Amino acid sequence: LGTSNISACLSIPLNFEGRIPANPIPDWNSTSILRSISSGNWFQQNGWREHMYYAISLACSILTPNCSGVGYLTLNGAVNANVNKNMITIADGLPLTGQMRATAADKLTLTNYFEQGNATTLDNAYNRVFPLTNSFNDLTASIP
Repeated sequence: LGTSNISACLSIPLNFEGRIPANPIPDWNSTSILRSISSGNWFQQNGWREHMYYAISLACSILTPNCSGVGYLTLNGAVNANVNKNMITIADGLPLTGQMRATAADKLTLTNYFEQGNATTLDNAYNRVFPLTNSFNDLTASIP
């Protein structure tokens, strides 16, 4: 992947979704695989965080222990039920036709990494397609 402008890829903290923060406050400690750039982390420095996206349901916020709140996520195409997901993670595949990832502006555009509903934030619905195709190659997983 090489070194890239990974600080340009931001999480959306108030919406419980986004990319893994490059420089979280407070800083992750030196034993975490997700520790910040200032801690010399290979995962961060080589831009792997650009290729990962997460969403946590509002029902599973810090204010609702054991996912006892309301506002779950939907994963269309899930192996089991599509609804009431606590968390969803997405890893992109190789760039598809039209997806550009060279500049800082490219890196801020989710459609350059993810397909269909996975590139649309704030709607609490995501997609899983299996097997992967030439027009959809996101690897999507959910909890539960």
